[in-house]
Amino acid sequence: MAAEHNDSFELYDLKVEAVAPPGAKVYSGAQPGDYFELKGEMLYLPPGQGFSIYSLSAVLPLLAAKQRETAPLDWMTSDEEIANPDPNCPVRLRITRTGKRTFRRADTTAVALPASAPAATGVPRATLAPGYDISRLIKGGWHLSGDHGAIDRDQALKDMASFVEAGITTFDCADIYTGVEEMIGDFRAAYPALAKSVRVHTKFVPDLAALDRVDPALVEASIDRSLRRLKQESLDLVQFHWWNFGIPGYVEAALELARLQRAGKIQHIGVTNFDVPHLAELLDAGVRVLSHQVQYSVLDHRPEHGMAAFCQANDIAFLCYGTVAGGFLSERWLGKPEPTETFANRSLVKYKLIIEDFGGWALYQDLLQALAAVGAKHGCDIATIASAAVLTRPNVAAAIVGATSAAHLDAHRRVGSVVLDADDLARIQAVTARRVGPLGDVYGLERDIAGRHGRIMKYDLHK
Repeated sequence: MAAEHNDSFELYDLKVEAVAPPGAKVYSGAQPGDYFELKGEMLYLPPGQGFSIYSLSAVLPLLAAKQRETAPLDWMTSDEEIANPDPNCPVRLRITRTGKRTFRRADTTAVALPASAPAATGVPRATLAPGYDISRLIKGGWHLSGDHGAIDRDQALKDMASFVEAGITTFDCADIYTGVEEMIGDFRAAYPALAKSVRVHTKFVPDLAALDRVDPALVEASIDRSLRRLKQESLDLVQFHWWNFGIPGYVEAALELARLQRAGKIQHIGVTNFDVPHLAELLDAGVRVLSHQVQYSVLDHRPEHGMAAFCQANDIAFLCYGTVAGGFLSERWLGKPEPTETFANRSLVKYKLIIEDFGGWALYQDLLQALAAVGAKHGCDIATIASAAVLTRPNVAAAIVGATSAAHLDAHRRVGSVVLDADDLARIQAVTARRVGPLGDVYGLERDIAGRHGRIMKYDLHK
């Protein structure tokens, strides 16, 4: 089969600013604070500002490279200040990536893309806000918290480095994932060059038993604790979860997160496992929500029951967990009888319930067969196709892959390069159209403490 080609490519917007020590004498024209911006091929200077052609000669050759994605250890990624060609002038030019925009090749050149051009490879990226882009695959952290077996801490840090070097530069964690924030903080200290390219998405999850005691002091103390654990001056993204909407205080807690955002302790605010009415309450209160972490897979379509339309209308991106259903969407279970033994971890228990709601073991096996057939066509495994299918859904920015090691890293990387065509998606849809559930809004089943899903949850995890 001929490779499918994407006509688009991405470039970073750049801001180039003159910087110098306070009180230093300037010889090169531009004063500290003067700047220009580069958007695509166009350079823009604010009125009344100018730059010496000699200063520009030092920086211009580097800008085209700085506009493009570079490897985490490349000096083009980590270095940002360019010396003045005049050795007596202390002014440097600081290059900052401020955002990313997409261009179509056909709009930028008359030269057609060669038919023999290679298909896109590597881990794709998504821009959630100006200056804030993430890998479309996110390394999950729940599996490192101990519920999925013993963790070799030193090896876990090396694995984190391997993920970043492979292009998976976004990590997910939470204040309730025992030891995981600290582990990521230790990674940041052990691999400072790699850490510069990493986005860390953590969560603020007050215990169910403490919801009636959540106040500004508790919120700020929780954020300060995450800052210490992660060894960050400002948290990239804090995803807010509230166990029981029958207990008031979630709007006030979100507003306190917004105050901490204005204070610089948080860069962006997201939510996780909110339903439409309560997410709408946060927006009505003036909280800017960047993202929503939801359970979304070929087995679980609940985000399509109103949440996807709501988030699209309000520019809130989906970050999706459960895309491989805890490992159930893999060759390991293809053609196997329904298990009756006790599962080794809570993740399998959780997603076995989703399979039952989906339509049962027989329909799930039909889905595995469809995914395997698509995988055979593309030369990859079931899990890769399952995650790639979710990435095709509207409003999905990224899929979270839970991993206790780097054993499946090569397969994870393939998710970004697999292009599912209409026939592939139709083959999967032919099975998922027969599903009977799960029903309801996002996380509605899990929020019922007395229900099948709620009874397996742990609601008070702070230690």
